[in-house]
Amino acid sequence: MMLRGLEPDSEALLWKMVSVGEYRDAIHSFLKLCSGAGEEWTPFEDDMDETRLMIVKKQIIVVGEGSAVETYDDVNSSPVDTNIPLYFEYHVIYNQPFSVPQLLFTATRPDESLVPLSALHEWVPQSLISSHSGDQGKQYLWETLTQIEHPILHRPIYALHPCQTSSFITQIRKFSKNWFLSWLTSIGPAVGLKIPLSLAKAH
Repeated sequence: MMLRGLEPDSEALLWKMVSVGEYRDAIHSFLKLCSGAGEEWTPFEDDMDETRLMIVKKQIIVVGEGSAVETYDDVNSSPVDTNIPLYFEYHVIYNQPFSVPQLLFTATRPDESLVPLSALHEWVPQSLISSHSGDQGKQYLWETLTQIEHPILHRPIYALHPCQTSSFITQIRKFSKNWFLSWLTSIGPAVGLKIPLSLAKAH
């Protein structure tokens, strides 16, 4: 069964895609930059399939009082304790249908329960939905940040939909020496991914 929204539309195909070779080169260059900046991303490769190169980063975010994330509970939507650590794990993969990189992530509490998607939606910047209003804006939000099956690990994971990635990368290639880093530093903070300033300046 094909999950809705995972196939590229005809408009997306008009933009320049990222080849597997370009993706792999970008990942290896990014890992070298991370090594020099003390940033930890772990690569995972499949010797039988070059498209399955994935990099992973783990990060802890402490939730303060008033944060949207701490106001939800997986079972009954009751508030949870404030100032709790949330454990994020970020994955960058190559999305084959769209031929672009894609950012996936999990967010769990200390008891290993998953932070609900409805809470994470509060983190999506208004700029991503500013052109939409009312029910249309809500629908766009659910389509931007969604839950899918991990294409490599085959388990549920949250994802930023790659439908606009091709056009975005096409644009940033015009002025950025490192399109991959520019892409990651642009979308990562929307889901809590922290990019060190020393690394962000590299693009």
